[in-house]
Amino acid sequence: MTSIRCETLVVTSECDPIVPVSHGEKASSLIGNSTHLTLSEVGHLTLLEDSETFATSIGDFLR
Repeated sequence: MTSIRCETLVVTSECDPIVPVSHGEKASSLIGNSTHLTLSEVGHLTLLEDSETFATSIGDFLR
């Protein structure tokens, strides 16, 4: 991951039973130009559980 140079958004979810937030924090720390976003009140299927927040977050990152 340390070789990734492009701007990267790492998204985790507070209620994800599969991928803990700490994994996203670690990934983000290894990617030089990254932003870590933790969404609340959603689980592993963030896109299905709260598509509006997910899409807004991606859009904000891309602007």
